[in-house]
Amino acid sequence: MKILLFGIALAAFGTACTQQKPASAATSQSAPGATAVAAAAHFSCPMHPEVTGKAGDKCPKCNMDLTHTEHTAATHFSCPMHPEITGKAGDKCSKCKMDLTRTAHTATEVYACPMHPEITGKAGDKCPKCKMDLKPVKK
Repeated sequence: MKILLFGIALAAFGTACTQQKPASAATSQSAPGATAVAAAAHFSCPMHPEVTGKAGDKCPKCNMDLTHTEHTAATHFSCPMHPEITGKAGDKCSKCKMDLTRTAHTATEVYACPMHPEITGKAGDKCPKCKMDLKPVKK
């Protein structure tokens, strides 16, 4: 009797295993190259870039959907109010205590007003407060 029950259970388990496709096989059959794209995709919260996950996840801090972000070595974090202050994910600005946000690192120089360093722009711009030319900021 035990052998008969064991045989039925084994047959049922074997049938169930052969009918289900692995999730990775289903993904690769539905769209060629989809697994390569999914493996390279990174998702993070727009408001809290230190929160990362996969497609469909939500941020535990603000409940926003995580969005697709390009994850490259040139990505760094800086303060929105003081772009000269940089750091890593989760750091805070030493001047205003805001969370540093993800910004793409560019080769262009940052220009700021000598009297109002919170005012930044590009070469040739003037400060709207004092009308002084913006000067390059040393990093």
